[in-house]
Amino acid sequence: MGPVLLPDIARLLGHFRVRVIPVIDQNGDPSVDAYQIPDRMRMALQLREDTSVFPYSSRRSWSCDLDHTEPFQFGRPGSPRPPGQTRVSNLGPLSRREHRAKTAGVWKVRQPVQGLYVWTSPTGQRFAVVNGHTHRLPDVQNSDRMETAA
Repeated sequence: MGPVLLPDIARLLGHFRVRVIPVIDQNGDPSVDAYQIPDRMRMALQLREDTSVFPYSSRRSWSCDLDHTEPFQFGRPGSPRPPGQTRVSNLGPLSRREHRAKTAGVWKVRQPVQGLYVWTSPTGQRFAVVNGHTHRLPDVQNSDRMETAA
């Protein structure tokens, strides 16, 4: 369509209340070398994940913490921290309670590919969360037994 003038948009919408926001590329995997998450990266993740990525959660991502799937490694004196730890493929929205359960090690999560979260509960139950949907996976104990029997 190309550039459009504000009066043309107002005529189309029926009002002049228009907010212009930058385009966010969902195909990339931008990263920064800091613990804090930049606003553009936060918005990109919240647009991709409408809800918390915890199994069966329906909490809206806009009210969630953004958590590093692989824990952020802070640098030690004389040893720099690894670069690019804060990136869209290493983040996921979690409610405060879910975030604490994950951080305490009660629940474990992996993100093998961007947007797929594989959770393991304290009892060994496994869940895959993708696009806001939770799918039950074989339990860890059952997987170990099947491999041993084969």
